[in-house]
Amino acid sequence: MEEHNDFSDKFKDIFDLCDVDKDGYIDVHHFKELAADHFGAAGIEELTGIVNLLDPEGRGVIGYTDFCEGVQQIIDIQQQASRDSFKGSVSEETLVPLDIAGDLSVLELIEINLINIK
Repeated sequence: MEEHNDFSDKFKDIFDLCDVDKDGYIDVHHFKELAADHFGAAGIEELTGIVNLLDPEGRGVIGYTDFCEGVQQIIDIQQQASRDSFKGSVSEETLVPLDIAGDLSVLELIEINLINIK
């Protein structure tokens, strides 16, 4: 959770901005409004998933610890999705984009690999 420590000051600033009552909690309803208005949450499903990560016990409020852990999980999920989308878009053997690799002969792919190694 080392990344969490790197972001803790930023997390605290964001949490404090969302905690309009300054009681140490973000109301889930208020968070949903903020997410829809400012963070571009795509739809109800995505927003529900985010809220489930931030308020895992379903209490209707988001505490600072849950906020930090939930945001870190969201970051981890986004990074994994990014890696997976890259992984699926290139040949694992050649690192050539699949849309190009499909049009090349094996000899051309080997030549590209040799050029990339140099």
